[in-house]
Amino acid sequence: MAFPLVFGFMESALTGDLPLFAQRGGLSLGAVSASLAAFVIGSLVFQFPLGHLSDGLGRKAVLIACSAVGVVLFSLLPAATGWTMLFVSLCFVVGAFLDTLFSLSLGYLSDLVGSTNFPTANQLAVTNLGLGLMTGPVVGGLTMTWLGPGGLFWTIAVLYLLFIGCALLWKPTSK
Repeated sequence: MAFPLVFGFMESALTGDLPLFAQRGGLSLGAVSASLAAFVIGSLVFQFPLGHLSDGLGRKAVLIACSAVGVVLFSLLPAATGWTMLFVSLCFVVGAFLDTLFSLSLGYLSDLVGSTNFPTANQLAVTNLGLGLMTGPVVGGLTMTWLGPGGLFWTIAVLYLLFIGCALLWKPTSK
């Protein structure tokens, strides 16, 4: 249930605050457009391979591994602002590893709660997604004010790190 919150935060913070980041960090608006497009293309290209991988390795393991990659990538993005192609390429890889994970997290949720409880669990997951969507631009903007332009990406990295910690510590209860 935590992943939809983090995912919603990331989605709305990137789409809402990336132009502000560009203005403060020295990226052109063209680079922002290319970065968002690269993010979506990365997601489309890797959606099926990650789904297939999760069928073999387990959804939880793939969620954790991809989130770990996301922590590293979001930590690197502020340093890449001086190189547009590197920034856009990193956004492609971020999209490849993270933008597919919402549907994967719903699959994992279904595995955990079963078909009888899935409608209720899905409703709670979508509520968490909505909370993330609402808070992403506000908190992202505030962290850029407090920590500088890189604060946007560092906040997202920290949220993914918190998700990893929760996922590693949480054990499902037996039915």
